[in-house]
Amino acid sequence: MTVDVAPIISSQKLKFSKRRYLETILGGLRLLTPDGNLVPIFVLVFQLLLLCLPAVSAIPFLVARNSADLQILPLCTIFGAVLSLESALLQCFLYYKGHSALHIKVGV
Repeated sequence: MTVDVAPIISSQKLKFSKRRYLETILGGLRLLTPDGNLVPIFVLVFQLLLLCLPAVSAIPFLVARNSADLQILPLCTIFGAVLSLESALLQCFLYYKGHSALHIKVGV
């Protein structure tokens, strides 16, 4: 006696689940587009920059805090402003890069 059972997950959902699981394991780093293609290299570079910049930017502030008798509130304020500026610059560059790629595709 055989029983016909519908599959729990379709092939499309399986691809999505694998891609999402990979992103979760890598800390949100996207390697594949929804189509299953690799993301452009500039997107990957900027994802890594956005992930690593806060830690790298914190080093001078930690050294300044430990080497001199500085107040923590001004250092935290400046550090927050630096991170906001870094993030804004990266987002503006990605917006520009995506916008220029769109114009190239439309023009062809």
